[in-house]
Amino acid sequence: MMARFTRREFLRHTAMAAGAGLAATYAAGVREAGAAAAVPNADTLFYGVYWEPVNLDPHAITDWGSMWMLDNIYEPLVRYQTKQVNGQTVGTADVGPHLAQDITAAKDGKTYTFRLRTGVKFHSGDPLTADAVKYSINRMLTVNLGPASLISKFMDQKSTTVVDPQTVRVTLTRPCPFFLKLLAATNTGAIVNPKTVEAHGGTQPGKFNEWMSRNTDGTGPFKWGTWTAGQQFDLVANDQYWAGPPKLKRVVFRVISDFATQFLLLKRGELDIVYRLPPDMTTQLIGNPDIVISRDSGIGMHQIYMQNRLKPFDDVRVRQAMVYAVDPFAINRAAAFGLASVAHSMLPSGLEGYTPSLWPYKHDPAKAKALLAEAGYAKGFATTIAFNAGNTEREQTAVLAQASLRNVGVDAKVEGIPWGTFVTNYQDGKMPMFVLSGLELPIVDNYVNNIFYSKSAGAKGNFAFYNNPQADRLIDRLLATVDPPARKQIITELQRVLNTDVPSVPIYDSLLMYAHRAWVKGWVLYPSGNWYFFPVEKRA
Repeated sequence: MMARFTRREFLRHTAMAAGAGLAATYAAGVREAGAAAAVPNADTLFYGVYWEPVNLDPHAITDWGSMWMLDNIYEPLVRYQTKQVNGQTVGTADVGPHLAQDITAAKDGKTYTFRLRTGVKFHSGDPLTADAVKYSINRMLTVNLGPASLISKFMDQKSTTVVDPQTVRVTLTRPCPFFLKLLAATNTGAIVNPKTVEAHGGTQPGKFNEWMSRNTDGTGPFKWGTWTAGQQFDLVANDQYWAGPPKLKRVVFRVISDFATQFLLLKRGELDIVYRLPPDMTTQLIGNPDIVISRDSGIGMHQIYMQNRLKPFDDVRVRQAMVYAVDPFAINRAAAFGLASVAHSMLPSGLEGYTPSLWPYKHDPAKAKALLAEAGYAKGFATTIAFNAGNTEREQTAVLAQASLRNVGVDAKVEGIPWGTFVTNYQDGKMPMFVLSGLELPIVDNYVNNIFYSKSAGAKGNFAFYNNPQADRLIDRLLATVDPPARKQIITELQRVLNTDVPSVPIYDSLLMYAHRAWVKGWVLYPSGNWYFFPVEKRA
């Protein structure tokens, strides 16, 4: 039986779950037997969001809003698995067969053979074939965005061969112990229909397909539905799905930028689920017998990016001053219930090789002022901290950082920007400072290659446009190293370099927090942050 939690008990229990490294799911209260409310629109899930997808081309997406849609439309050969913990289904970072029925890995660490499931069809009706898999992998390498910038270091256009209509073999150019985990990412491993792509513009190096940015043809349990800009968009069930039809007929995403409105609609049952309500609203749901709150830590960092190419942030002393000036514990309390793990490295704590012992910073305004004076900014400077409008976690972070920076003489204006424009601006390096909460694959090589490698600057993930040849060399060495002790040594040295350079102001590990009606069943949290709607249903 689920217990009724006071706010203090909720914080205590969620903190205990965080310490145990487990996802936490709590009912806000209990309902008397026989008093359960009827489930409205049982075949349709209504999801409250403040954003809209940016790009539906699966090999070109770099924002999570688009990724969450395509997780359900396109599918990879392998996918993240679940496990049972104390009777609860929990998402993991482990991968297993998906469109591939089985996988054979050779002892050389380079050769993988995938035997495909039979009877799988694209939404257009064309069958899944080995040729489509080869086409998709080579297309991903050609587009070369997102995680493709990492996987391309281990394979090329000659790596994938068709053995027979249902079998594909991939021969890497060198061993890659995390190859299958890379394939689990939708923007790396999505299988597309060659006929559809070629009929609508084909593939161009380094560019997304314009038609595919608004149209889809995958094999997943849902199809792309309708999209009314600024109002709503939806996923529609694929009744011919190879694993059987989904339990839901539709997933409707209502675009509601005001969290207060999302909160009221959730309480009234007009929304079934929302993501990251502000702390003050979430605590008001404690004691509501109809609401369940789920939380988990993600692989990523909630941080304030600094544009390293622009003055004054091209000076490492200024960047260090920003880290000393901002109080991450205060932001954690205000924006994340105090539940998040405060940063003690430029790496998230869940990644291989993480160590907090190399982090030299603490909240120290006097030290920040001294560094600014040393850098020639004794009187401070003016700047702007941007966030995507509607995201209160990032807004609160920006506002608290603004107050901290004011204490050291920095005049920071806080600016909310619509999601699409915000994404374009941070990919193009147009904002001096901005708040972003990243979610990445559970692979340290992928994280450092995307976030810190100089050649990943811009849309590939290095949004700070950080450039340090020493860091690049260490990342290259890490990617070429398989031996665990040697990898640990490289990761440690890389953290020393990154912690000195601080390309951004890390605040805390990314926190996943959802509130949903108790009638929503089958909703599972994954460390990678993926959303999979196939097992979800609505029932009393």
